Amino acid sequence: MQWSQFFVAAVVISAVGCEPRPSATPTSAAQGASPSLKTPAKGATTPVDEVQQTIKLKGFDPKGEPVIRIMADGSLLIVFNFMPPSFVPEDQGLGLFADFDKQLERAAGVPVVWDDREVFAVQHPKPDTVERVRKFIEGYRSK
Repeated sequence: MQWSQFFVAAVVISAVGCEPRPSATPTSAAQGASPSLKTPAKGATTPVDEVQQTIKLKGFDPKGEPVIRIMADGSLLIVFNFMPPSFVPEDQGLGLFADFDKQLERAAGVPVVWDDREVFAVQHPKPDTVERVRKFIEGYRSK
């Protein structure tokens, strides 16, 4: 193979890729899907991971306020800029926030999953969940 043919082949392979792609995505844990993998409901017109609304919260962390994201599938993501918040001394680790998922759960009245260091998820919120979470977070520092 000449140098120019090798170069062209390398460029084509890197642009196209050489790994086969799966033809179908599993839709349940029994089929091997990740538990966090969401599939759209039959007839859905928007992806389930699309943010429908973002609610900015205030009074929690002066260096970066959290938001509540209402997702297309109805779930909520509560996203913080810092966890623990910036006002917690670094030598304390998570400090009083080590069980923040449980604190949020009690305030929200529904199960809360600590999904990532700064992200908490509510899969099945009730009609008052957003307001309960908002009041809890915005009033947290005044406790």
